[in-house]
Amino acid sequence: IEFELTATGGLSGSYEYSNDNATWIAMAGNTATITEPIAGSYRYYVRDAVNGCEATLSNEITEDPIDPLVLTLDTTAATINCNGETTARIFAEADGGLGNYQFELYVNTVTPANRMLGPQSSGEFSGLAAGTYWVNVFSEDCTTAPQEVIITEPEPLTYVEDIINVTCNGEEDGSITVTLSGGSGGYQYAISPNLDQFDDENVFDELTPGDYTVIAQDQNGCFVELQYTITQPEVLEMTATSLPEICAGDSDGSVSLTIIGGTAPYSTSIDDNTSFVQDRFDFMDLAAGSYIVYVRDAMGCEENIVV
Repeated sequence: IEFELTATGGLSGSYEYSNDNATWIAMAGNTATITEPIAGSYRYYVRDAVNGCEATLSNEITEDPIDPLVLTLDTTAATINCNGETTARIFAEADGGLGNYQFELYVNTVTPANRMLGPQSSGEFSGLAAGTYWVNVFSEDCTTAPQEVIITEPEPLTYVEDIINVTCNGEEDGSITVTLSGGSGGYQYAISPNLDQFDDENVFDELTPGDYTVIAQDQNGCFVELQYTITQPEVLEMTATSLPEICAGDSDGSVSLTIIGGTAPYSTSIDDNTSFVQDRFDFMDLAAGSYIVYVRDAMGCEENIVV
């Protein structure tokens, strides 16, 4: 703490001062700069340095102590909602000292090479990613210990999917299953054309062939947008070529099948829709008459014709 003491009057114009009226210190002209170690109330004796006139006591000056510099952080916004975002903010305030506060932000360690922002008069630091930060402040007269802020982020969103296409042409039994993980939990799902209608059900069934968009999100609104196409097989079709008996009653007629569409491999049966044999396309030793021929593909789709 510094004081300036000024003296006037007397005969010589040379002065000296004392704080105990016993030990005297010469003044430079009629002024002296006095340094005291602590705050408090002070008065000084002044006398004519040549003539030794009786000392005069100065007015009293009181210097209040300066409050310590205190750094206060608000980290309520120092959060990341979605992995990879840079949306966290730190707010810093300072009190005490002599004011004119200057704030600094460091990443990982408080070293000049790691100073990220500042010095700046604003205590707001925004646009921060996940990481370890240190906030520092100094005033005109002092500094205080930096404070650490750790900003975390959720795990990345990941998902598994299961797509089932329409089994038989014209059916509506396709499905899309999306299972979300990571993020912040509380998962919800929506599918086009109702992308504004979310539900915790992650299975979309009874789908017709076509293109679909699925949005899967967590409770913070972090989301993935997925595109899918549900397909259907071609129409299952069968044609038959028959050969008659050579002689009446010989039971040597035959039927040969040509099958397209559906999903191979194919299984067939004649006059019985329960006893199917895979990859059988010819029926031999048939008597004259009418027959119902059945075909079933790998997905269970069936068709029949009369021969």
